Amino acid sequence: MSRVDKSNKGFLVICGMFPVIDVLNGLFLSLNYSFPIGILYRFYFFLFLLVGILRKGLKKTRLTVYTALVLVFVLSTLLLQTVYFNYPLSIIIADGSVLIKCLFWSLIPYYVYQRKETIGPRLSPLLIGLNVQFVLGLLVPYILGVGNFTYENSQAGYKGFFFATNDVTFAFIILSFFSGWYLVSQFGKMHTLAKVSLGLLYSMNVFCFLIIGTKTGLVFCCLLTVYVLVQLLFLMNEVTGLEKMVIIMMLLIVFLFFLWHGQEFIEEKLAGVINRLTFFYYHYNRDLVRLLTSSRSTYLKEATTLFFNNKSWLFAFFFGFGVEQRLLMFGRYGLVEMDFFDTFFSLGAVNLFIISVAFLFYNRLNRQRKNNIFGHLFLISLTYSFFVGHVLYSALSSTLFGLICSGIIVDTSEQQDGAT
Repeated sequence: MSRVDKSNKGFLVICGMFPVIDVLNGLFLSLNYSFPIGILYRFYFFLFLLVGILRKGLKKTRLTVYTALVLVFVLSTLLLQTVYFNYPLSIIIADGSVLIKCLFWSLIPYYVYQRKETIGPRLSPLLIGLNVQFVLGLLVPYILGVGNFTYENSQAGYKGFFFATNDVTFAFIILSFFSGWYLVSQFGKMHTLAKVSLGLLYSMNVFCFLIIGTKTGLVFCCLLTVYVLVQLLFLMNEVTGLEKMVIIMMLLIVFLFFLWHGQEFIEEKLAGVINRLTFFYYHYNRDLVRLLTSSRSTYLKEATTLFFNNKSWLFAFFFGFGVEQRLLMFGRYGLVEMDFFDTFFSLGAVNLFIISVAFLFYNRLNRQRKNNIFGHLFLISLTYSFFVGHVLYSALSSTLFGLICSGIIVDTSEQQDGAT
């Protein structure tokens, strides 16, 4: 096997195993073990990408410019903050760990761009495989009766051994959307076993949304499922009459099963969501904006006040305070959980501008193609990142976002080298 083949296989293996790493990391944390498997994995993956990119050689393209700008400015900002604020080593290490996660979305697409002919066709199977791993990573602990809940007292918001509910919600939004699109778009080209397998996988995605129980996830799941069923039953000529009958029969069987045996389960899960919404509605004095944003509007308001009242706000306006230092200085208000605002407060206006320009570049590539699935996923990711956060600064979400950007690069390059 050539060095190039090994490199491609290495990327697919390393990138394709991150759900397993996240589950193991969460398991160790739940058992109070301090083995940093997640940190070691991400650090190795970061070095693997960086070395692979440099070894392959940089091309004089706009993608190279934007990738280099993000990398250089983000890491240089950490150095500037360290010098200006005289941060100790512990702060540098903590912030460096977070920024490495943030850089995955930028480095992964460039690595794939250099090898688009070989890795590009494998992106779709990779995403399907990741979906399978996330489903197993959530359902196996659930069936075994282990794992963690977001709200322990109410047994609501099951997240298994994944670290954060919003992170795993984002993963299922992206992967279920891709699987649903793949099922619809490739239905006429797949053999029966593949159709059944993908339909079963999507059904498990729906079940996972139900036990995770987030507002965003449930609404998205309902809308997506309606779209998939309407496409399969009414709008697609590729679906035969017999296949439509089978789909309707399966839906009827599922409905009757839950009506007779799963009614209590459905009521319990939906009641948990409704009870949480009702509790927080009155807890927030009937403030619908605060309820719908899960208090992010309040965090943003308080974070802005604390930011501009700080004596070092002028420097921080351009280069931020850093991630860890914000938490130490402002406590809970040091994390707004809205990525664009957190980027401004942590890395400053300069980095927010650089990252936004990179996003505009990907969006411009996206607009060159119509009905590009990765383009839709890109816009969904940015929307989720803006309102919910947990995309740029989550290792799990940033890796998925990097694969989405890779898909835009590869898909555009099939028509023309839009990255040049």
